[in-house]
Amino acid sequence: MSSIRDALERLDQAVGQLELSAMSARSDAVYAVDAGGTDIDPEFLAARIDRAIACVEILLSEGV
Repeated sequence: MSSIRDALERLDQAVGQLELSAMSARSDAVYAVDAGGTDIDPEFLAARIDRAIACVEILLSEGV
């Protein structure tokens, strides 16, 4: 159980960091001349986050 709790805590920290980065990127984009050209595929990233959320939901529903 401890390793699962540690993983969930790290996930929570990562999500918090992602939120901060997204807010910073949004504010930076206001001043950017060209906001395009990122190397990140938003659909791939969203699908990966969705899978992680589904795994966490399963673990929590099973009471693991």
